[in-house]
Amino acid sequence: MRALDTDSDGDGVVDTNDDYLNNPARSINCPAGSYGRYVCIDAEAGHYASAGSLLQTECSAGTYQASTGQGSCDDADAGYYVESAAAPSPTACHARTDH
Repeated sequence: MRALDTDSDGDGVVDTNDDYLNNPARSINCPAGSYGRYVCIDAEAGHYASAGSLLQTECSAGTYQASTGQGSCDDADAGYYVESAAAPSPTACHARTDH
């Protein structure tokens, strides 16, 4: 085996492509918007992933994310609200109908 083909930590990724040498539990450092141990996966709508994340994170109530592969969530604009976590979109506020 040539030195370039070695996998010194036994994670199945050759050392030249391994972001985490000597760590068999992880081999890749994903950019913001994606997460993973051995392969990067885009964060789902309603979630985000910071750079280097192993898992995606739900957007908290009051925030949302309509797109996949994002590194942060968006705040609800004036006239809209987000009641629950992991929301892919905000909800428009209803006009008052007091008499």
